Parts: sequence; C-alpha cells; structure tokens
Amino acid sequence: RLAFKVLAGQRLHINQQQYSLPEEGHMDMCLEQLKSIEHSSLIIVENYRCFDQLQKIKLNLPSQYANPLVIYRGDNVYSEQTLRQLLETVRLPVIAMFDIDLKSLLMACSFPYVIGLMCVSLPELDSLLQKGNVELYAKQLPGCQQALDISEEPVIKKLWALLRQHQKVWVQEHDLRARYALEMMGFVG
Repeated sequence: RLAFKVLAGQRLHINQQQYSLPEEGHMDMCLEQLKSIEHSSLIIVENYRCFDQLQKIKLNLPSQYANPLVIYRGDNVYSEQTLRQLLETVRLPVIAMFDIDLKSLLMACSFPYVIGLMCVSLPELDSLLQKGNVELYAKQLPGCQQALDISEEPVIKKLWALLRQHQKVWVQEHDLRARYALEMMGFVG
C-alpha cells in the first residue's frame, strides 16, 4: 500500500479526478488502484511523523515542482518496494525529504528519478548541527562512510563534509514548527 497527500491548500490529482484532503489527513491506496498521477513531481518523506504533520514544515519549492504528490517512504505497513515500483511506473521527478544523516543521504541517491533533497540552507545547517545527534552519527558511520566518501553528487558531498566536520546528524523531526524553511538542493547527476 501507499500513503500519500498534497501540500496544505492544494488538491489531490489522481486517476483523472480531484480530491480535497484535510491538512492532517492522507490517502491510503493499493498501487494497483493508482492508475495515474496528475502532479508535476513527487516528494518522498522519510519519517511518518513529518509526513503526517507536513503542514507544520515550511517548504520553498521551485515553481515547476510546487504542486507535488507527497508520499510516505514506508515502514512495516507501507512498503518501500511498492513505492519504488510506483516511481518506475510514473517516472516523475522525485525530491527526497529525509533526515540529514548518513544513511538517509545514501538512501536519497538510491531512488530512481531523484532530482534533489529538501534541506535547510548550508549555513543554517552548519549552525543547527551544533545541537545535532552525535550518537546516530557514530552508529551510522561504519556502514556509510565508504559510500559517502566516493559519492560524486555535489549536494551529498557538501552535506557529508558538514556532518563529518560536526560528527553529528540532523533528524527530520526538528523541522516541525521550525522558523527556517526547507529548500530543494538540486542534484547534478
């Protein structure tokens, strides 16, 4: 199954129909029931709490991606594999909205058609990482360091350098009710 929604104030456009969803709600549907998506892009949100409370996160998107379908990445109920099947079928630009941690940077690059990552500005992130999560950084480092070291994607290289400098990561839940806005950092490759 897939869980998806739209940004606050927008209408859901799927299967040649339009739907109004409450800001706090989402639609749950089997992949086979989703025949078409009439949105310009997809945003994949890593954490369910942030997906559920998306209206509390400030997003600045480029105008061509301002009407995305927002999809929860998955867990034990919603399969990431089903999400990946959808991405291969619809072939729309994908924007990752993930934790800024080592595993999530690698995961963001692993999705087909990914064009960027939602993130606070680099100077703001540099400041925020003062209060970042050192334990999660240490836990993820052994399994991710080598792959991040050889990444050719400039956005990933910049974020990895900041995380390595601070030896801390920034989890997505901090974005709820934050004063800052997330912006799309576009990928090159």
